Amino acid sequence: MLIRRVVKVVAAVALLSGAGCVPRKPPATPLSQNAGAAIFESKGCEQCHEINGRGGQKGPGLTHVGVRVTEDKIRKQILEGGDMMPGYKDVLSAQETTALVRYLHKLR
Repeated sequence: MLIRRVVKVVAAVALLSGAGCVPRKPPATPLSQNAGAAIFESKGCEQCHEINGRGGQKGPGLTHVGVRVTEDKIRKQILEGGDMMPGYKDVLSAQETTALVRYLHKLR
């Protein structure tokens, strides 16, 4: 009887741990902290905006944007555009927008 009980416990642990199952896709997680910087580059933001001396001069410099502007204002500017900047609401996912806003707001 003890052996049966041990076998049942081992089987239950194996079942609960997913042993022998097809690997599951990990749950969606927020983008990493470095994602905002990567999005800034990959979406071409640096073509018009400079950070720490690197980037374009068409738009305002963003080196210390987090001191001057709230996260909400940064988000609104990115999504809606304005002052010659196009809006990116149809270009960026919600996660990308959040990562970019957080990155820019941390520039102090």
